[in-house]
Amino acid sequence: MSISSGVSFNECLHADLKLHGDITHVLLLFRHHQVAFVTDIKMMYRQTLVRPDDRQYQLLFWRESPSDELVTYELNINTCRLKSSPYIAIRSLFELAEWECHRYLRAAEIIRLNVYVDDVLSGGSSLEDAQSLQTELLELIGVGGYELQKWLSNCSELLAVVPHEY
Repeated sequence: MSISSGVSFNECLHADLKLHGDITHVLLLFRHHQVAFVTDIKMMYRQTLVRPDDRQYQLLFWRESPSDELVTYELNINTCRLKSSPYIAIRSLFELAEWECHRYLRAAEIIRLNVYVDDVLSGGSSLEDAQSLQTELLELIGVGGYELQKWLSNCSELLAVVPHEY
């Protein structure tokens, strides 16, 4: 929605910097795993909180009927329709990986190299290796308040340990 200047808030946001990896590179890395898996970061944008100081720029105006007064809500979460939303969400994941790399070194590397938007494509050299990575990734993502869902793998044994709701 444009204001009196004719420029919308969304047009003023910087969105040129793309943090996610090149899809070709991510897919080439993915092909090298004996036991591969793919998973989705559940509602990644909506799981990413916005700093309280920046929430004043994400307002929602609501009323039940035209005769009611407008009620203003500040959105606490990253919204998916802003040009900057992909950057904010992916940057949050990268920060999580950086903060927790001392505890989850391999999972942090996966986040940095094997994530395309909200999809994780990775795997291991064996079932045990892939299971270890899967556990580490679930723990790291959980520390940040995210969840992984929609697991796929070329190895059914790897999927057996994923709870059915995932």
